[in-house]
Amino acid sequence: MGTTATTTTNDSETKIKTEFIYDLKKYKHDYFVSELSCSFDRENGKFGAPTGICALPDDRLLVANFDRDSVLLIDIKGVVHHIFKDLPTPKAVIYNSTSSQAVVATRKEAVILDLNTKQVVVRSKIRGFYPWNIQYIHERDVYAGM
Repeated sequence: MGTTATTTTNDSETKIKTEFIYDLKKYKHDYFVSELSCSFDRENGKFGAPTGICALPDDRLLVANFDRDSVLLIDIKGVVHHIFKDLPTPKAVIYNSTSSQAVVATRKEAVILDLNTKQVVVRSKIRGFYPWNIQYIHERDVYAGM
């Protein structure tokens, strides 16, 4: 993670910042898709139409588990560390490293999760708000739902 790639076009070198490129060899399907394990909740600790995923700095993953109304916190070996439940049909999830929080776009709201306490911090109260995607705008320190 955090490597710099160099491309050559017409005899000029251009450095491309690639801070969001992860070592994809770590994320092979046989590590966490086919061998997903959860010792504390075997029914909900399975994939149910995963629709959104984001990687944390410590190589854990947050997976929006659409059909099981949850978000899974897993490691790259497929061990489920925590299940955030009662999140109706989550579609997208992003991570904010400055606050150790994640934001989830669900069928009817945006939800902020605290990854340290493993609790829901706040749920949006906007009527008719059906986000399909969540983005963090760093320059304004605000989340945008689309």
